[in-house]
Amino acid sequence: MKNHDECDVLIIGAGATGALAAAVLAKAGLDVVCLEQGGWVEPNDHPHYRSDWTWQRRTNWSPDVNKRQRPDDYPVETNSSQVLMWNGVGGSTNVYGAIWPRYRPSDFRKGDEHGLQPNWPISYEELAPFYEQADRLIGTSGLAGDPAMPPRDPCPTGPLPFTKAAERLAMTFDHLGWHWWPAEAAVISENYDGRPGCNGCGICNGCPRGSMSKFSLSVWPKALTAGATLRPYARAVRIEKGRDGRATGAVTIDRNTGETTFQAARIVVVAANGVGTPRLLLASDNLANSSDQVGRNLLHHTLVALEMWVDEPIESHMGYVDSLISRQFAETDVSRGFVNGFRSIA
Repeated sequence: MKNHDECDVLIIGAGATGALAAAVLAKAGLDVVCLEQGGWVEPNDHPHYRSDWTWQRRTNWSPDVNKRQRPDDYPVETNSSQVLMWNGVGGSTNVYGAIWPRYRPSDFRKGDEHGLQPNWPISYEELAPFYEQADRLIGTSGLAGDPAMPPRDPCPTGPLPFTKAAERLAMTFDHLGWHWWPAEAAVISENYDGRPGCNGCGICNGCPRGSMSKFSLSVWPKALTAGATLRPYARAVRIEKGRDGRATGAVTIDRNTGETTFQAARIVVVAANGVGTPRLLLASDNLANSSDQVGRNLLHHTLVALEMWVDEPIESHMGYVDSLISRQFAETDVSRGFVNGFRSIA
């Protein structure tokens, strides 16, 4: 088995978290290697320019890994209707919708609020400066000043134009006296950092232009320029550990050649999403599982979609699909019969 020279940091997974970690650590001067079991997704690979793009989004480009069944994927047994995953450089940013709302301060203090889950070990106030850094890095669009949220710096690019559907819904919210605000999105509303502003094509399912922040176009170039090494088609099969129980690197298989290699590292970061990360830890002799909780208690992002029909043209095929957010019901109100809240996005 071939051994690579030890690096400072080994990152497993080149999605959003892996890309950000690689960029930050490489800029700090560390020797960073990132392993990704998928490859690069080129602009022409996307379905946006095809006449059958609707069919492509339901099959080869479905966000659901079980429907897509690409060579880079592996099936996931789930009772949920969909697990959003994408194995490839940029991870799920190749196929996501780029809605970018922040957690609220109360989300970090549920133990104080109702005691049905513990407080986070950090607060919103501690995290806020890093939200700002990430927003500047990817060019978040939106409008500061939402009264339902703490004050924040201006968004790097302004709010995306409202669609006619969002305008119609905003009128209804105004009639009901409900809160609404232009939604923050990882979609640039104007040219930013060498990427073109959103053209409002309405096919918001990944973006070949990079207007929707596809991390292979927005973050990975910065990480590579800073000196990070990225190895696509390198599937990590297990993490090795030393006598002290600490990770020492990972065994990988090159999916093109079948060659097995070992990448030694002083620190290993596992950034393979909520399914791939526990899978790898469990496959690595139950690594980091003294609590017996690895692979348990996965919290799915619950999404309920509604269709509304109105007697007027709203051009729902154009523009960014989610240009409005309402936090009218975001905070806990036990009179609704449950704790915590929900947001409306349109």
